[in-house]
Amino acid sequence: FVCMGLYWMNDRLHSLELVVWLVPNLYVGAIAVSFVGFFLGPIYPILMNHAGRVLPPDLISGSIGWIASWGAAGAAVFPFIAGAVASKEGIGSLQPVCVPLHNCPG
Repeated sequence: FVCMGLYWMNDRLHSLELVVWLVPNLYVGAIAVSFVGFFLGPIYPILMNHAGRVLPPDLISGSIGWIASWGAAGAAVFPFIAGAVASKEGIGSLQPVCVPLHNCPG
């Protein structure tokens, strides 16, 4: 049930990111970004808790560490890629980079 809810929410957040990209209004963009942050915030703790429930007890500590390390690696690599693309193409290229990143977890 939790995974299905997260997939459903990921689809909605993708559309909110498109709103930020395509609607040239500061207030609409600020509200959409606020909703994206509000709904993306609890995904990581929910998934870690869910992993602890579905994994066998002897694999929990190693698996949680593996999941956390991949999360930290992604948190380091994707901003680097976005910055490299933005330095070459300009600041307008950040939204087309952010939209596909919303589909990476799901």
